[in-house]
Amino acid sequence: MLLGLRENRPAQHCWFVPGGRIGKNERIEAAFRRISRMELGRELSAENARFLGVFEHLYDDNFASMPGFGTHYIVLAYAIDEPGGFDLPVEQHSRYDWMTEDDVLCRPDVHPYVRAYCGR
Repeated sequence: MLLGLRENRPAQHCWFVPGGRIGKNERIEAAFRRISRMELGRELSAENARFLGVFEHLYDDNFASMPGFGTHYIVLAYAIDEPGGFDLPVEQHSRYDWMTEDDVLCRPDVHPYVRAYCGR
């Protein structure tokens, strides 16, 4: 599993999967292509991915570090089996690493929400 060490809130300083938000009126396939291009440096299609499920993520903090409200994400998780060659951005993650399922499940610096994707 490809994980990045997050620099931004929420999940700051934890290993987390690359991802992004779907915009208002944006179709899922278009979002998948845009997010993969932005997060992996290569445009991919949801047709070639395996849908893992819908997950809910709740955080006490937010990307702007503003007090008084948290973050709530509804996640559409996908697995992709693609060879390397990604051009990974450094705006949100200071570094990246490929981890085994055992690493994801055992390492304390991997965010707990990421563990839910294992075994699917």
